[in-house]
Amino acid sequence: MSKLPTSRDVARLAGVSQSTVSFVINQSRPVSNEARERVMQAALRLGYQPHSGARALKNRRSNLLAVVAPHRPGLDAASQMRYIDAIARACRRRDYDVMLVTSDEGADGIIRVASTALCDAVLVMEVQSNEQRTEALSRISIPAVMIGIPDEHEGVNCVDFDFEAAGASCITLLANAGHQTIALVAETNPTILAANYTRRFARGVERVVQELSLRRVDIPAEGGAYGSHQAVQEAMRLGVSGLIASPPYPLSDLLQAMVANGLQPGVDSSAVSFTEKADIDPSPVAPTYFSQNRDEAASQIVDLALAAVADRKAVGSGTVHLVPPTFVAGNSVITPAS
Repeated sequence: MSKLPTSRDVARLAGVSQSTVSFVINQSRPVSNEARERVMQAALRLGYQPHSGARALKNRRSNLLAVVAPHRPGLDAASQMRYIDAIARACRRRDYDVMLVTSDEGADGIIRVASTALCDAVLVMEVQSNEQRTEALSRISIPAVMIGIPDEHEGVNCVDFDFEAAGASCITLLANAGHQTIALVAETNPTILAANYTRRFARGVERVVQELSLRRVDIPAEGGAYGSHQAVQEAMRLGVSGLIASPPYPLSDLLQAMVANGLQPGVDSSAVSFTEKADIDPSPVAPTYFSQNRDEAASQIVDLALAAVADRKAVGSGTVHLVPPTFVAGNSVITPAS
């Protein structure tokens, strides 16, 4: 197998110094048109390709964003991968690529990734309320964005859906439909309960409960057919016909459980959630829900990271960017008979 050509080979063929080849390839210093043409012709003849890692060191840019997405027990891997896909597509539109880091190393992993000089910024997923990686992110030499909002986030920029506004919107919708008692069906998985967004969603629900003097019933339930069947039966036992699937509890599971228990969503009972379209298929009726716009969130995340790469001081730190919910009309909410 023949050896790959080097910049030294290009310099020898072009009759210039190796530093001149570097100036031409990296566009780092002015070079005469004649010398530039000789270098380019020699590189073309030899099939020379500059080493991307070396060029990254020269330019201090790798055009890579590291996405730290540890896979933990109980997490929805499919939903996580859809988010990563949205981020990857947002990166490609900006001539960037993604380096995926899936090991759950905590703060040590963040520092290890940042110290390699392989990426320009770090995007951190699966953020928990008591997040242990925040302090490490504030110390690394490259920008970082948290996809989620921990309880303590001083010095770190965060982007997330506005779960509190979504919770308030869900219960307001049911209240306007005439429901006075509303059940909040939520996951029992401890990994999910450790996420900050579950409490923010519940806080939005509770705020409207207090403002409108409603009654809230909490129904913890496992996901899947059996758990949702039990949740619907418990709501029926309590005489509650308005249900909210607290994210990430599957709205489609609740709707199917309603049908299995003899209830027609949109006729006998109501169900609503803050979710994404991929998580509500298949459903027995067109669901009414507030949408998580992952593409919009991904664009904000990548833009914030790249703005910090270009000028970290201009972006600042410790700011929170919230993506608002979008209402999607369906047929799963009714007006109960008085």
